[in-house]
Amino acid sequence: MSSRQVSFAEVFRFVWGYWRRQPWQFGVIATGVCVGAALEAQIPQLSSELVTAIRSAPPEASAWPAMWRLLGAFALVSLVQQGYLRVWMYFASQAMQQLVMDGFRAVQRFSADWHANAFAGATVRKITRGMNAYDQFADVVVVDLGPALLLLIALSVAMFFREPAMGLYFAVAVTLFVALSIWLSLTWVAPANRAANDADTDMGGALADSIACNAVVKAFGAETREDERLDEVTWTWRRRARAAWTRSMDAGAVQSIAIVCLLGGLLALVLRLAGEGPAALDNVVYVVAAYFVVNGYLRNIGWQVRSLQQALNELDDLVAIAGTPPQVADAPGAARFAP
Repeated sequence: MSSRQVSFAEVFRFVWGYWRRQPWQFGVIATGVCVGAALEAQIPQLSSELVTAIRSAPPEASAWPAMWRLLGAFALVSLVQQGYLRVWMYFASQAMQQLVMDGFRAVQRFSADWHANAFAGATVRKITRGMNAYDQFADVVVVDLGPALLLLIALSVAMFFREPAMGLYFAVAVTLFVALSIWLSLTWVAPANRAANDADTDMGGALADSIACNAVVKAFGAETREDERLDEVTWTWRRRARAAWTRSMDAGAVQSIAIVCLLGGLLALVLRLAGEGPAALDNVVYVVAAYFVVNGYLRNIGWQVRSLQQALNELDDLVAIAGTPPQVADAPGAARFAP
């Protein structure tokens, strides 16, 4: 039972259909994400200002306000994130509940022939896995990858106004890194993930249907046969899952090397442009602070792209179910059945 590959656009349209049912909550979340990224982009500049204030004479007059501005920025970022994430919990749980109900409603209206030719356990697994995949997809797009990309864009602009060459280098390097992450995910990791998902569906279906038909198994004394059949199914899952995990680790290793090269090149450029003098220290502090801000985001972008691709793979079946018209539809104006 293989999954139909769907595009990102198909999945996004499917997910957007649930997001637009709660417009006010989604608006609050989107605003919070943008404000949080804008505030976090100020941290390298505020760090540089603090170092400049400390080097001034006397430092007491200007260092304390600079310190409080930096601490205030950290506090505001945390406060904004706490706010929109708490709204997100209610938003996500409501969408996931509706998604399961819609999937169940669609399957209920498929024909008897469809149900006769589909494993009930595998169908249940597709719906529940699709619900969890929606949660993973939405978390990556709105909570993880979205803020990370906004922050990287904001830092590129801020660096450009501080030092044009530094800003251009950072923007180009980050763009290449994101493109590399997407390419690795789509061409190297995704095929293995899709094969592992198919094996996961087969294993879930084999387990559920064998246990549901245990009375028939016992009637024919076929316990050993079922053990052997499940052993073969689980072995296939084990082999495919291990291949998917290995490819994911390989992609992560390549991305780690790319991060070191990106930030090393940025530091080398800053030192070459600044030469010696007070501006050199300010720019170095700015880049080091920017490194601490974006390092986690850059490392997570690779994982987030892989996670997003995995969610796309796992939503294949649920998107297909939602896009299949009811095969047993009520006639126009049909009265409600009265038992």
